[in-house]
Amino acid sequence: MTLRDERRFLSVTPIVFARWSVNPSCLTGGVAIEIRDLAECPEAAADIAVWHWPEWEPGSPDGTIDGLRDMLASWTNRHGVPCIFVAFRDDAPVGSVALVAHDMEAPEPRYAGLTPWLSGLFVIPDARRRGAGSALVAVCQRRAASLGHAGLYLYTQTAEGFYQRLAWETVAEADYEGEAVTVMRRSLESS
Repeated sequence: MTLRDERRFLSVTPIVFARWSVNPSCLTGGVAIEIRDLAECPEAAADIAVWHWPEWEPGSPDGTIDGLRDMLASWTNRHGVPCIFVAFRDDAPVGSVALVAHDMEAPEPRYAGLTPWLSGLFVIPDARRRGAGSALVAVCQRRAASLGHAGLYLYTQTAEGFYQRLAWETVAEADYEGEAVTVMRRSLESS
């Protein structure tokens, strides 16, 4: 997807980065998705914590889901990282993605200087394959570009094909925390 395609896909309201709307005609089933900055809807941190608890439990500061929720709720930086974007359908949260400085704890030296990273993309099962994931990725890319970054990174175990369709390129195959992962990069255009 080129930047021009993304501009057709998403429209920006007058509040910079606060809300993004996805054109319903671009979505399977014609369901409108609205992307909001978590700073605008902090109550969504509870849903995000529930979605990510099975995988992110070790990342909770105090080992509880409340600790994870509080940590995620603090990721509301509108002019930097970390920040979270939330996809809504009919005013209900259906997905999220984070933009973070780095997504690998104690990374190999070859990845240590890479920043920022797209992290934790998640869309609830009944909202998948309807454009929410792609819209969340596009908004995350735009925020990273607006912060002056030339590239955005991620790692994935299973979604390499999804990201390749969105113009991400494989940087390397790696072992991270005992799992085989693909490290990917997306070149960004300044906005």
